[in-house]
Amino acid sequence: MYSLFYASRYFSVTGKLNKALSGILTSRMMLHIFPHPFVLVLFFSSYLVTRASNNHFYNDHTATGANWMLHALRHISVGVLCVIIVMSAALRFDKELQLTLLRLAKNKSS
Repeated sequence: MYSLFYASRYFSVTGKLNKALSGILTSRMMLHIFPHPFVLVLFFSSYLVTRASNNHFYNDHTATGANWMLHALRHISVGVLCVIIVMSAALRFDKELQLTLLRLAKNKSS
């Protein structure tokens, strides 16, 4: 938070409106830090799904002595599916991420 305050103070204009513009610049910087709201919802949903998967597939069945490897693989596959869904949504909705990846691919090819 301090670095955002420092950056906004550094790039803001001097004068009477300095504090107001600094606050606006800080709030804009804060908004650009977070991904698209849909991606945030998917992050949270992914956490809940993998937590439930851990409790259902892994913890419940390892306590009974069942084939723990099969249940662990099921839990891992749920986690991989969640990562794929969140990453595809991030690539679809986050314009900054798209631009950054395009720049990286362009620099890599040249």
